Parts: sequence; structure tokens; C-alpha cells
Amino acid sequence: MLIRTVTGAAIIAVLIVVVSVAPVWVLPFALAAMTAIAAHEMVAATGLSAVNRPFAAIAVIFAALVPFWVYLGEPDVWSVLGILVLVMSLFAAAMTSRTTPGFGEICIAFFAATALPYLLCSAIRLVGLGGGDAQRGRFLVYVPIVGAFASDTFAYLTGRAFGRRKLCPDISPKKTVEGSLGGFVMAPVLVVLYVFILSRTCGYSVSYPSAIVCGVAAAFAGQLGDLSMSYVKRRYSVKDFGRILPGHGGVLDRFDSVLFAAPLCEVIMRVLPVIW
Repeated sequence: MLIRTVTGAAIIAVLIVVVSVAPVWVLPFALAAMTAIAAHEMVAATGLSAVNRPFAAIAVIFAALVPFWVYLGEPDVWSVLGILVLVMSLFAAAMTSRTTPGFGEICIAFFAATALPYLLCSAIRLVGLGGGDAQRGRFLVYVPIVGAFASDTFAYLTGRAFGRRKLCPDISPKKTVEGSLGGFVMAPVLVVLYVFILSRTCGYSVSYPSAIVCGVAAAFAGQLGDLSMSYVKRRYSVKDFGRILPGHGGVLDRFDSVLFAAPLCEVIMRVLPVIW
């Protein structure tokens, strides 16, 4: 527990430095490292890296490039070229491989190279929602993080204290219905508290109804993201995606809830502003 706590504190410290302290251009570099690791964890967990190393290398390289593409405004010409080169590279690697990988392995590599990094890159797009106020954009990044982490934490605490009925025993045996409800209740509470503090300390106008919607959305998407990554681990019989974060596992183990929560909250905040 001590190692987990220390690692958690270090993650929070690095997150604050990258999002709130460092220049904005540092964010895509940090996300490039993060998404490359996440892609590697996915192809390693599914056994793809052991079966076909070129597939794994292609996935990791393209995953690292996605944050820079998003940071540059997601230009269409690079979207078309990037997807074309990625698909051609994967099929070329498949056809020249001695192991003759199946189409399912191509799909895994494609998912690791595109879906994982693009969803995690919501952080860059959220900063952009600040418009001319970069600081406001930085504050927006924390909305899904607060909601997802609050849901994680209170689902765990509530489940330990009151958990009786299993939520998804075949996928994640320790998760309970009571714990899930605890996460759903406390996530919007913490998001509302977060925007309340912002309104008092930084003078921003906030919408508490929008904050509640984002909190509930973060809890729903966060728990689904957690279960989705647990499904992958269960399907391929791995305990953790990695060991880079002592006490937490890998990047996908720690940020699985943010993976879905961030883009969903991004969409909501484009329609229902939380901070302005």
C-alpha cells in the first residue's frame, strides 16, 4: 500500500507539472511517451509483440506520432496519409512475415496505434477549448481526471465497506454493484467541489449542472473503461499491462478509466461549458 501511495503521489505531481506548470508544447511530448508505452503494453498483453515484432514496432511508432498530429490541429491531409501508411505498413508486415499473422492481429495493432492514443489525446483538445485563455484550458483537463479518479477511489472504498453483489464477476471479480454506485455518487460531488474551488480562487464562472453531468459521465465512462481493459487482461490471461508504475501496474492499468472519461467529457463540455 505504501508503494502504491507513493507512486500515486508521484503520478499526480508529474501530471500537475505537465498540465499546469510546463509550457503547452510539452504536453504532446509527454503524451507521445505515454501513448507509446500504452501501445506497447497492449501489444505485449495480447501476445502480439512476441508473435510479430514488426507489428508491435509499427503500433508504438504511430501511437507516439498521434499526439503531435492532434497538437497541430488534426490536419485532414495528415489524417489520410497517416492511416494509409499505417494500414499499408501493417499489411506489408503481415504478408512478409514468416508466422503469417491473422487479420485479428492486424486489428489489435491498428487499435493500439490509433484508438488508444487518440482517446488519451483529449487532454490536448481540452486545453484548446480554453480558446485565448490557456489557463482555463488547462483547468478543463482536470475535470474528467477528477471525475474518473474519484469514481475509482470511492468505488473501491464503498465496495470494501458495503460490497455484496458482484458487478461483473467473469471480468473483474472484486468489483461490486455497491462500489459502482459509490463511484457514481461521489464523482459528480468531487467535480462540483473542484469547479467551486476554481470559481472562488481564480474568479471563473462555472456551471454546476454541467459539472454534475460531467461527473456522472466520467463515472460511467471511467468504470466502463476500467472494465474494458480488465476484459482484455482476462481474455489474454495477464494480471497487469505493465510494471512501469510500482503498485499500479502499467499506464493502461492506471489510466484505463481516463481513456473513455476524457473524450466523453470533452464532447459534453463542447456543448455544456463547465468553466468560462
